[in-house]
Amino acid sequence: MNIFHNLLIPNLLEIILNPNSTHIIIKYISLVKYPQNETIVNFIKQNLLSIATHKHSCCTLQKVIESVDSNQKKMLLISLAQISNMLFNDQYGNYAAQFALSLDDKDANQIIVRNYLIDFKNNTSHKFSSNVFEKCLQHCDFETKQMIIKRLCNYESVRSLLYDMYGNYVLQQTMIASNEPYRTMYIQLVGPLLHGLRILPFGNIVIHKLMTNFPEISNYININKNNYYYQNMNNNMGIGYFNMNQINVRFNQQNMK
Repeated sequence: MNIFHNLLIPNLLEIILNPNSTHIIIKYISLVKYPQNETIVNFIKQNLLSIATHKHSCCTLQKVIESVDSNQKKMLLISLAQISNMLFNDQYGNYAAQFALSLDDKDANQIIVRNYLIDFKNNTSHKFSSNVFEKCLQHCDFETKQMIIKRLCNYESVRSLLYDMYGNYVLQQTMIASNEPYRTMYIQLVGPLLHGLRILPFGNIVIHKLMTNFPEISNYININKNNYYYQNMNNNMGIGYFNMNQINVRFNQQNMK
């Protein structure tokens, strides 16, 4: 095994990235445990960005994280979380970020969610990073989840997300995750805006999904849709405009690892 180990090291990155040889690393990690595998695990940690954003090795990385011991898993998850801002908008890296979130490591998830919220507006309107939002919402702590739901519950945010090709998915996931009174408030905001969706290429699909998940939305489609109405709704219900500063401050004040 030592001879095999020594043969792997000089060309390790090429082996991991190559679709015909990456399975060798998966097999090796599944058989060889700490401390014998430490050199390879540390190498993967040092080359996380290259590995996590590659078409084939992003899957290898997930298998490695699942196979190593708890301390090594923690190390890899924290390291992955720390570069997550470079993964969200990547075609393959976004899957690595979603995988990390799904493992429910509290410290890693806190870092990933914080990084996502730092550039929230851009992340929610991007093809790949908009998919990460669902996992962020599912795996963040309850207080953060409620804060996101509340902060997006205003006319400007809803309209911006609803009419965006990728942002509308973020809005749908937020509405699904919302409890009362926010669920009803979202429905009241979205209903009068549905008419504007019909002229967009993706509009009819979104309308169908919204009507399926929220059939009561039809009760609000013909409500007066001027900005003054929504401004009053926001003021009366104490909901602020699209501003993630409070969330960012909250996370930045925490002692992150």
